[in-house]
Amino acid sequence: MKPFFQNARIVGDGIDPEAYHRSDAKRGEHGLAIGRSTLMEFAKCPSRWIRGYQSKDTDSTDWGQLMDTLALSPSAFGERYAVTPDVYPCEPTKSDPRTEKPWNWNAGFCKEWKQNQGSKSCLTPKELGDAQEAIGVLLSNGPVLELIECSKRQVFVVGEYVDAQTGLVIPVKALLDLVPDKSSRDFGPCLADFKTSFTADGQRWARISFERGYHVQAAFHSDLFNAATGEHRETWLNVIQENFPPYEVANPIPMLSLEFLALGRVQYQQALRDYCRCLMSGEWPSYPPTQTVISPFQVVEPEPWMVSVKNAFRETFPSIAPITTDLARVEECDFTP
Repeated sequence: MKPFFQNARIVGDGIDPEAYHRSDAKRGEHGLAIGRSTLMEFAKCPSRWIRGYQSKDTDSTDWGQLMDTLALSPSAFGERYAVTPDVYPCEPTKSDPRTEKPWNWNAGFCKEWKQNQGSKSCLTPKELGDAQEAIGVLLSNGPVLELIECSKRQVFVVGEYVDAQTGLVIPVKALLDLVPDKSSRDFGPCLADFKTSFTADGQRWARISFERGYHVQAAFHSDLFNAATGEHRETWLNVIQENFPPYEVANPIPMLSLEFLALGRVQYQQALRDYCRCLMSGEWPSYPPTQTVISPFQVVEPEPWMVSVKNAFRETFPSIAPITTDLARVEECDFTP
C-alpha cells in the first residue's frame, strides 16, 4: 500500500503526553499539527471545533491518565503527580486540642500546598493505592506484561498529509502507547494501545471502538508509524482494563480486524480531506443533516435496530397499542381533555 503520509519520522519515545499535546498554532491555522483526537472532534462538528470546543476531563479520564503514567512511564510519576499527606498541621484551641487534622482541601494550609505543586496533579494516598492495586492486576496478566516489557512506550511520530484537491500540506502527529520490538515472536508485527474502560468484555469492544473512534486511531497511528519506519505493521492490539475494582483485564488481548482498520482508514482520510476544504474555504459547517430534509426541518428516522426492538415489543406485549407517528392518524385523534 502506498504511504498516505510523507516526511514521517520518529521524534522519540518516553514522551510526556503534555508535550505531545502542546502547540503554538491555533485552530484554523495551517501550522496546527493534527492528531487523531483533534481530527475526530473536528469531524463530529467543524463549527463547534473551530469555536474552541474542548471535551471535559472526567474522573475516568483522570484515572486513565494516571494508569498510563504508572503502566507506561512510571519514572515520570514524580514529575506529573504529587501525593497529599494524610494530615495537615493546625493550631490547637481550647475546644480542639489537636495539632493535626485529616487532609481537607478547604483548609488554607492544604490550598497553599496545592499551589506549591505547580502543574502537578494531586492525589490522595487512597487514590494512589487504588491505582497501584490496578497496576498490580494489569502486570499479573502474562501476555500483557510481555507486551509492555518488549515495547518502546509513548512513541511520538510526526509527518505530513498532502491534500490532492486543495494542495494544502498539513502536519500530522501520533503518540503510540506501545511499539513492540520487531524481533518479538508474538508481538513483532503489532502496535498497541492501553485503554481503561467501564468494561473489558471483548465481545462489546467492537461497538465501543466504533463509537469512540478507536478503530480510526488504530488506522491513523499505524499508517503514520509505517510511513516513518518503512515497516508494515497491520496488527493493532488494545490492552483493556476496567477502571473499577477488581480491575479486570481483557483476556485474550483484543485485536482489531483488517476490515475494522480499513474502515478507520476511510474515516480518517475523509476527515483530513474535509479539514483541508474547511481551511481553504474558511467555512466550518455544523452537524451534517439527515438524508431527509423538509426545509426548515430535518426528519429523524428510526435506525434499523430500533425497528427490531419495536417489533419485539409488539410480539411480547400484543395487547398494548403502539404509539403512532402517522400524521393522518394523529389528525383523527381527539386530544380534548
